[in-house]
Amino acid sequence: MLAVIDRVAILTEALESGVSVYDDDDILTGALRQYLGGKPTDLVTGPVDESGDTLAHEDSPLRGKARTVRVSLTLLDNLMSGVSDMVLARNEVSRQLRKVSSTADLDLSFARLSSSVAELRDAIGMMRMQHIDKLFSALPRLVRDIAIELGKEIELRIDGSEVEVDREMVEALRDPLTQILRNAADHGIESTAERRAAGKDPVSHIRVSARQSGNQTIIEIADDGRRMGRKRCIA
Repeated sequence: MLAVIDRVAILTEALESGVSVYDDDDILTGALRQYLGGKPTDLVTGPVDESGDTLAHEDSPLRGKARTVRVSLTLLDNLMSGVSDMVLARNEVSRQLRKVSSTADLDLSFARLSSSVAELRDAIGMMRMQHIDKLFSALPRLVRDIAIELGKEIELRIDGSEVEVDREMVEALRDPLTQILRNAADHGIESTAERRAAGKDPVSHIRVSARQSGNQTIIEIADDGRRMGRKRCIA
C-alpha cells in the first residue's frame, strides 16, 4: 500500500509538471492482486447515478463543505506588510487626534476604524497558520523506513498535531526534525539484541510532541534508548 501511495505521488507530480513518467505498473498491480488473493475487486458496484439529485440533496455531505482557495505566500506577505503600514498610520492618526479637540462622532468613527484594522491583521495572520500535522503526518513513514534500514523495532508516538504554526515554519522544520529522528534511531536507540540483553523492551519508542507556550511553539523529541553523549550529538 505504501508503494501505491508513492506511485500516486509520482503521477501527481508528473501531472503538475508535465514531465512524462514510466507507465508500466504491472509489477505493482501484480503485487496488489497477490495481496488480495488473486481475486478481481470492483471498487464500485451497481449503477452510478449521474443525475446530480443526490449531490443537491439537503443531507448531502458536500452541502456544508467549506470552500477554500489557494493563495501564494508572497501575496500573504504583501497583505501583511500592507496591514502593518495601516497599523502605523492608525497610530499616527491617534496621536494627531489627541492634539485637537475631537467630537463623540469622530471618536466613534476612529474606534470602528481601529477595530477593523485589528481584525484584518488577525485574519491575515491566521491565513498563514496551519496545523503542524502537515509536518507530523510524514513522520510514521519516515521512522518505519529508518527502522527497516537499521534492522530495529521502533514505535512512534505523536502528540499535539492540532498545534498551529506559520506555514513557512513547517518547511523550515522539516529537515532538522528528520535529522533529529534519524540520530535518535541510529545512535540513541540500541539494537534489538542490546535491548534484550539490558532487560529492556525489544521494541523501542520515539515520542514527538508539539505544544504552545505563550507565543512560542515547542517541539520535543524523546526516545527510550541509551544516551548519545556529547560527541555523538555534535556529529
